[in-house]
Amino acid sequence: MIPGKMRVIDEQRVCVLDGEWSPTSVIREIVEEGIQEDPFYVMDLGEVVERYRQWTEYMPRVEPFYAVKCNDDKLLVRTLAALGTGFDCASRAEIQLVTDIGVKPERIIFANPAKMASHIRYATAVGVTTMTFDSETELHKIKQYSPDAQLVIRIRCDAAAAQCPLGIKFGCEPLVEAPRLLKLAAVMSLSVVGVSFHVGSGARECAVYARGIQLARGLFELGDSLGLHMRLLDIGGGFAGDSASDLRQVSQVINAALESKFADREVRVIAEPGRYFAAAAYTLAAMIHASREVHAYRHADILISFFFQTTLVLCPPWAVLKDLWPLSEASIQVETRPSGPQSRGASPTPTPTPPHSPTPMHTVFVECALK
Repeated sequence: MIPGKMRVIDEQRVCVLDGEWSPTSVIREIVEEGIQEDPFYVMDLGEVVERYRQWTEYMPRVEPFYAVKCNDDKLLVRTLAALGTGFDCASRAEIQLVTDIGVKPERIIFANPAKMASHIRYATAVGVTTMTFDSETELHKIKQYSPDAQLVIRIRCDAAAAQCPLGIKFGCEPLVEAPRLLKLAAVMSLSVVGVSFHVGSGARECAVYARGIQLARGLFELGDSLGLHMRLLDIGGGFAGDSASDLRQVSQVINAALESKFADREVRVIAEPGRYFAAAAYTLAAMIHASREVHAYRHADILISFFFQTTLVLCPPWAVLKDLWPLSEASIQVETRPSGPQSRGASPTPTPTPPHSPTPMHTVFVECALK
């Protein structure tokens, strides 16, 4: 493979749709064909492209490094690589996935503060030398297996509320522990180039980014006094990914904090969005083939079990991707959807809902098709 070139891995079917369509209408059309019983995803690559556009519009100074751990679907990874994102990898497997499609090592950060020694050796062998740490143990490990690494100290800065708080696992205390680790790294002749923090996945607080950036500024100044060349700020993830989310509010907080704390120096700023790119792009369809109502319970419960098995990809902004992301003709199916009402595949006209009438509380057990 020629370095820097993209190549297709495990080609999947890509369906380019023109005209009116929605994931729901496509799912209904697939089900009506009667040949698909296993659960499957409908992936809208147009949503991924639009979210990348919004990111570059709202936060032009912040480079997105997609968190591969969120969803390592090769179609999603290849699309983001074609758009120009970097990648946050947490393991050897993730680094291999990204480098196998031609992503250059400088577009990857090994953002796992607790790395296995063999993974450090592998990352170094393929040229991925930017990596995070948050403990003395990790510094000694890196000194042994990758002494020329470009290190980023990860500090703890938790949002007041988040879907997945990460501070209990990763990140050193920023006011006492982080300065001690920076001094130790300098004594060990290791190259610390920046600061990172992660407010928690699915953060529900915007102001936390300003706090993290302020803490990072203090550590940049300490690093300068220790002779370290601090030049990278990683503001982590936490960006909402549901279809109703809006990046504007949090971007205003981040932009203002960067202008206040880092306007006077050349600093590369990156972030690690995961669900921001992945969540809204996928719609899961699972066939319910049996149900039973039980009236003996006071509360309503729904039990669902299924496997995620098939992915259908839909891509309206084909003009944006076709030159960036080469695919063989065998993997592309082009369909034209009428712009007016559709006789098949379109969502039916909603039926007025009758006034609600009291019904007894009951439990519904739902079993989905398993393979």
